[in-house]
Amino acid sequence: MKKIDIQNAVNAFGRIPVNKVKNDQVRNTLIYDYRKLRKASREIEQERLDLVEKFREDFADEMLDVQVLRESGRPVVDHDEFLRAEASMNRLIQKMFQEEIAEDLELVKVSMDDFAKAVKDGEYTFEDIAALDGVILE
Repeated sequence: MKKIDIQNAVNAFGRIPVNKVKNDQVRNTLIYDYRKLRKASREIEQERLDLVEKFREDFADEMLDVQVLRESGRPVVDHDEFLRAEASMNRLIQKMFQEEIAEDLELVKVSMDDFAKAVKDGEYTFEDIAALDGVILE
């Protein structure tokens, strides 16, 4: 499973109120899966933050100048190294999110029918379903 899939699933879970899941077995399975996904998500987010923090440390002197230029709508000139490093960091983060996670999360999948019945009064979108499909929904 890709790291981006975990992040998307956690975000989708966040929009589904637990008290709207009427079936106890489905609710318990979702809670179990959410806890595992959330733990993995925190580790992924920390990995991303470490990259951003390293970039901020390396370019602390230029960050404010570039921010002021961007906020004023003026072109960012004379900051070529900063712009290259920023683009490189963004590529690294995108690549990181496409990586497969190292461990098997041992998620217990719920059938789409059971999920739809259990959360029929819940508020979720088609995008939420897409984010959960294949991760916790089968």
